[in-house]
Amino acid sequence: MAFCISVTVWLIASTVESFVVSQSTKILWSQISYFGFPLANPFLVLFLLTYIRQREVTLRMTATILVIPILTIIAAWTNSYTGWLWSGFSQGSIENNVLIYNHGFWFWLHTIYMYIIFTGGVFYLLRAIILAPPPIRRQLLIILIGIMFPLISGTIYAFGWVPVEGLDITPTGLTFTGAFMAWALIRYQLLDLLPVARTALIEQLQDGVIVLDMTGRIADINRATQKLLGWDPKVMIGKNIDLTFPELPLLIYSTNRPLRRDFPLPDSPGIILEFQSSSLFNQRKEEVGKLLVLRDVTSRNRAESDLQNANQLLKEQLAQNKLLQKKLEHQALHDSLTGLYNRHIDDILRKEFSRAKRENKPISLAMIDIDHFKKINDEHGHQIGDLLLKLFSEYILSNIRAEDLAARYGGDEFMLVFPGMTLDNALIKVEEIREKFSNITVTTDQQQVSTTITVGVAAYPQNGETVDDVIRSADWALYAAKEEGRNRVKGPISPFL
Repeated sequence: MAFCISVTVWLIASTVESFVVSQSTKILWSQISYFGFPLANPFLVLFLLTYIRQREVTLRMTATILVIPILTIIAAWTNSYTGWLWSGFSQGSIENNVLIYNHGFWFWLHTIYMYIIFTGGVFYLLRAIILAPPPIRRQLLIILIGIMFPLISGTIYAFGWVPVEGLDITPTGLTFTGAFMAWALIRYQLLDLLPVARTALIEQLQDGVIVLDMTGRIADINRATQKLLGWDPKVMIGKNIDLTFPELPLLIYSTNRPLRRDFPLPDSPGIILEFQSSSLFNQRKEEVGKLLVLRDVTSRNRAESDLQNANQLLKEQLAQNKLLQKKLEHQALHDSLTGLYNRHIDDILRKEFSRAKRENKPISLAMIDIDHFKKINDEHGHQIGDLLLKLFSEYILSNIRAEDLAARYGGDEFMLVFPGMTLDNALIKVEEIREKFSNITVTTDQQQVSTTITVGVAAYPQNGETVDDVIRSADWALYAAKEEGRNRVKGPISPFL
């Protein structure tokens, strides 16, 4: 109760401090918050000591733990004379209305003291967890998890790792601790340590329990075992377990370590039992028998099998979806007739230009038109035109580098991109492509069709700083080449001769 009250005082005062504007009022509410702040962690530690020891802590111990926090409260209210707690103040984020408190030596002394008692309490709790019996150990683990919240939030604030400079989030962690403890009280009856009779516990278990001596004879069974296996205690107690489960003794008596195994239930095809074994020791630490816990896992195994099958089907479906996604992505970026990039190459071009700018390298771009392509379509048909486009695309791909890009930019218009290539080298390259292509002929059904290409070339950075600028320059060069009679390569600076 004292812990929760101190956290409440701290939170209320800190909340009001965050809303008021003037510096003097903020300092006043910070001083009021110190009626809760220094006391929260000590009361939490006193709670740990009381709970673990299961008896009241002495008045002397309480006073010893609270002496530094009380002196800290006094330091807060006398700070205007001493400056021990806050050496100064500065305006933080105006938007977030934060006043930054420059901490004096007493603040750090108090912080170190908080960490010392808190760490001591944690180690004391860890020792109790190790030594406690299983039912109590779970409750102690719940407490351990709960007290980690203020440690995390306090450390974040102390080292200045908060999102807004000067924002104290420590009470938030303590609020989580209080909420967590309240939930644990309701959910797990955290403070209700009523002794449970061993016999009642074993008999009320829904899992079967079998006690064996060191020879494998059945010494005891509970009601769940009688129901699960159909055993009569008067008949089965004293008999050897290997009469029903021949393979079980060899496994459980071969080691002192706990084991977990699945066995089919005899005379009941399809029924699977899970056996979990552990050793029983007397007060002299001598092994005197085995404790078997068994349960029907048929439904669980069937569900796991169904889940594995479903997972396998899901993996196969995901693999198919990935292939389909790659196919769709390829179709979205590539021309269906030629297999080259289509007009959606813009994003790729911008990445190439960004890399060229970053690495201070040139990049050349050529716009290509197939001469008199409409006339070829009209005279020989679209089938011949499509074959010509395919042939030209294959020819381009076989005559450019792996890092170069080729795209069908329009009906008979193509684009070539040469990363890292200067304008002069690009002019030479496309001239070779133009000259060789004029010797290529499309032959089908005794028809022979050949044509030429006209090319305009531009480069970054000479002819533009952006993709659009360079494409526009190449288009102008292409237009000029057409005006001069086609079947030629022209650059925006000087035509290729």
